[in-house]
Amino acid sequence: MQDCERCVQWVLDNIYRPGDVIHLFHVVTHDTVRSLECFSRPMEDDLPPEHYQEMLVEHAHTMIQERF
Repeated sequence: MQDCERCVQWVLDNIYRPGDVIHLFHVVTHDTVRSLECFSRPMEDDLPPEHYQEMLVEHAHTMIQERF
């Protein structure tokens, strides 16, 4: 956590200017996504794991395009 705080502080000290907007993204590794699939997938969802991964990527792309 200290590394994250140090990184944000560096951005604020060296890059940020009044009026700027900072967007933070949490990037999840492929292995983390696989381990969390069983908790985040609806029980009735019978998509094979590879299709579920594609759906997550498509959802992320759509969210980023809509917001930025």
